Amino acid sequence: MKSRVVRALALAAVAAGVACWSTRNTSAASDCRVSWNFDGYTLNTLGELTDVSRDDRPQYFFVDWGDGSSVYSENNLLMGTAYMAQTHTYSDIGTYTVHFQIGDQSGVCFDFAQAVFIPNQ
Repeated sequence: MKSRVVRALALAAVAAGVACWSTRNTSAASDCRVSWNFDGYTLNTLGELTDVSRDDRPQYFFVDWGDGSSVYSENNLLMGTAYMAQTHTYSDIGTYTVHFQIGDQSGVCFDFAQAVFIPNQ
């Protein structure tokens, strides 16, 4: 599977001490996005793939947390928007490179890596 070219827009905001980010692929046939936020040592992610159809099944969301662990989830939505959420709690402070990937039967819609810093609480 070849990755499509990704042109991503990253937004950052800080509200009540919780950092929130969102980025999306604007060059793929389907619109896809990953959002994430921190709550202490916990990183919450949400993958979103819009305009899916029966031919796009299954949709998937993969996250490599950057600390030696990863997670893969699959959805078999017939049509509409597929949402896939994952949560991970880090055991140590430090900088981790988190890799996100969203795709469907047509291929990879979104492939993005982001360095995240987990601070001392």
